[in-house]
Amino acid sequence: MNLTFRERKLLEELEVHKSMSTVDLHKVGLCSPNTIVYSLRKKGYSIETSRKDAVGHAGVVHRAVAHYSLVGGNHE
Repeated sequence: MNLTFRERKLLEELEVHKSMSTVDLHKVGLCSPNTIVYSLRKKGYSIETSRKDAVGHAGVVHRAVAHYSLVGGNHE
C-alpha cells in the first residue's frame, strides 16, 4: 500500500512516542493531523483518539486537544 510522506511521518512519530497531541504533531511539521489520521484509518490502520488538555507554544493551555495513539497497523 502506498503511503504519502505525511502518513509515513505520522506513523513514525506515533511508533516512537506512542501518543502525540495535535500540538505535538504541529511542532514536528504535521499540520491538520486529523486528515492524515482519517486517511490512515481508511487504509486499515487502527489509531485511537482521546481528548486532553495540552500546553501549546507560549504556555497557552488548549482544552480538549486530540491525542492520537497507534493501536494496530495495516494487515494487508
